[in-house]
Amino acid sequence: MQLRHYFALFTAIIAVVFLLSSQPVPAKSATDTPARTTKKVATSSSNSQSGSKTAGKININTASAKTLTQLAGIGPKTANNIVAYRKKHGKFKKIDDLLQVKGIGEKTLKKIKSRVRL
Repeated sequence: MQLRHYFALFTAIIAVVFLLSSQPVPAKSATDTPARTTKKVATSSSNSQSGSKTAGKININTASAKTLTQLAGIGPKTANNIVAYRKKHGKFKKIDDLLQVKGIGEKTLKKIKSRVRL
């Protein structure tokens, strides 16, 4: 019975070490962070397809499900619903048309409205 306790403790320690080792390393100084972040945003918008961020906004008519999950309140399931709705009904004519997508209500639309474009 003692051996089970040691095994459980050992397993928990290994899991914690694994989780901690998989976390990204924080920036060394506060001055390094803005330059790196700005460079990443500029690189992603210039090198990716038309569905990615442009001027900080995501085009809901061309964005992939993965890109849409970057929006607050949009998980993988809702992002897939947006893409499926777009394939079935065509491009969104106005941002408020997102209310027709299952999983998006008034509150979610209010959260994301300033971060999306057509």
